[in-house]
Amino acid sequence: MKTARFIHAPLMALIILLAGCLPSAAEYPVLDPSAMEAKLSESKGTPTLVVFWATWCPPCMKEIPELERYKREAGDSVDILAISVNDGPEQIDKFFGGETPLDVYRATEGLLRKRRISGIPRSDFYNASGEHLYSFEGYSPEVLHTLMRSLTHPDEFSAAEHDALRNRFPTK
Repeated sequence: MKTARFIHAPLMALIILLAGCLPSAAEYPVLDPSAMEAKLSESKGTPTLVVFWATWCPPCMKEIPELERYKREAGDSVDILAISVNDGPEQIDKFFGGETPLDVYRATEGLLRKRRISGIPRSDFYNASGEHLYSFEGYSPEVLHTLMRSLTHPDEFSAAEHDALRNRFPTK
């Protein structure tokens, strides 16, 4: 019996160690409409970008790495919520290669319907007060940079420039 316990203890330790290295669905919580509202409420006080994306989407494959670089540079001065529209945890893990500075979630069908997500990537920009300023479908490095800059450095833009951006990229 002592031998069996001796063998089981190292085996159990190995299983626990390996379990800590394996991806978990809990790493990518599922967001329904009420959970999304709670996340946005938690982000008040910090400019926030919400991007709906998928691992199989070619423009998303370009945009997400750029958002990761931006988040690493900006740190806690901006929140970026990357919400996968239909990928499972395994596809998301494979896409990110194990780590990302972004807060990654998975969307329910209800969230996609409520947010009227018809194309991806879709980016929604919220100021620090929680006001939804812009929505943009597609990927353009120039547009992304301009909208992020107006979000995180609003004083660099005149009222007329902010109005022009709101007219060009109305919320959805």
